[in-house]
Amino acid sequence: MTERLIEQVCQEIATQKLKLFNTHALIKAQGKNYVRNTQIRLILKPLIDGLLTHFRSKRSIENQLNQILSMLRSRSRSFTEGNSVSKEDEKFQLELGYTGGNILNLLCQLELDLSNHDFSHLTVWQADLQHANFHNSNFSYGILALGNASTRCRVMLSEWCQLPSVPMVKC
Repeated sequence: MTERLIEQVCQEIATQKLKLFNTHALIKAQGKNYVRNTQIRLILKPLIDGLLTHFRSKRSIENQLNQILSMLRSRSRSFTEGNSVSKEDEKFQLELGYTGGNILNLLCQLELDLSNHDFSHLTVWQADLQHANFHNSNFSYGILALGNASTRCRVMLSEWCQLPSVPMVKC
């Protein structure tokens, strides 16, 4: 079952046609440490291995995930700025889910430097941000739902990131 999930999510990331990646959290950020560590070992690490097989390098995976983030941001901006939106974007808005958090978890597990990144206009659910460097990253106009770590992450993010309007939601 886990292998099928990993294969499906790899395919979705490669094609940018996100279903399971959006509807399922790959890890539960607010879970107990041993549960989260098990999910990282059994889901995130094999997923990264599958992505490395397809994309050949961490940098290529990062580029693909950044393209998906860019797509999410542009769709989100359409709504927050009152622009006319397509039926696809309208459907997408109704289906906001775990994509932002899943991408952040993957980027963190890839052990990339996430400083100076643009994570604005994103909804981030179930992201474990404890060990990543987000210095000068932009989370503005997004929604961060970070589970039990929300207070600690809010302080960290407000010190390191541009955060003029980021609602924090406790899960």
